Amino acid sequence: MFQTPKESCSVLTVFSNSFKLYKDVFVKVLPWTICVALLKCIGLSHTSNGMDDSFHLPILSIVMSCLSALFYGCIIYQIWQTIENKQSALANVFSKGFTRGLIGLISYAIYTALVALALFACFWLLHYIPVIGEIVWGGIAIVVGIYLSVSLISWLPSIVNGENPFSAFKQAFKIIKGSWWSTFALFVLVLIVTYVLFLVVGFIFGQNISDEMTQLAQATPKEYIATALLAIVFTPWLWSVFVLQTVNLKLKQQS
Repeated sequence: MFQTPKESCSVLTVFSNSFKLYKDVFVKVLPWTICVALLKCIGLSHTSNGMDDSFHLPILSIVMSCLSALFYGCIIYQIWQTIENKQSALANVFSKGFTRGLIGLISYAIYTALVALALFACFWLLHYIPVIGEIVWGGIAIVVGIYLSVSLISWLPSIVNGENPFSAFKQAFKIIKGSWWSTFALFVLVLIVTYVLFLVVGFIFGQNISDEMTQLAQATPKEYIATALLAIVFTPWLWSVFVLQTVNLKLKQQS
């Protein structure tokens, strides 16, 4: 059984503990990861009634991604329950996780819209400077994107754990002070694992899946299987990392 952290630790310890937590939660969250896998597979649909419907794919993908985010709430809630050594019925995990996932989704949509608006305003001001303005804007967008992604690592896990979205947002910036670079290093480790996993899946299911998708304008069976497998296998570990780092940051602040 996973041992709940009692004090803050290094990101390497968080990283190694994530695999231990993953083993404990994998079966528990399987109903929700299967739902995520199904939704992602639906989002791959390229045709309807034998006619190319690829123009509508982004809309379909966005809708399926939003629905997936609601089940992420169930996954994160179950991870929190496991960390706190609590037992919850499937119905309870669904009701609380789904509801809090919806709150998180709405909060994230508002946040994304505000950030996009700010970046658009910045672009509008800088585009009057030929070439250099666009380069500067691109640099700003990348830096802001990375900074906010790392800084808000605890936001959604905290919302699913029952915190008010606005309070969780402010708290995210507060608890990451002094730990931004170590959290960024954790992100890099996650990216490395993600890259390796995608290489393995690509090797198993064929490395020309993307080319096949382009040529056929329709997802192949390989693509559906790979997408479902990644959703089921990868998602619980990813959120295990983020929840554990959220716990770690809060413990570090308390100490």
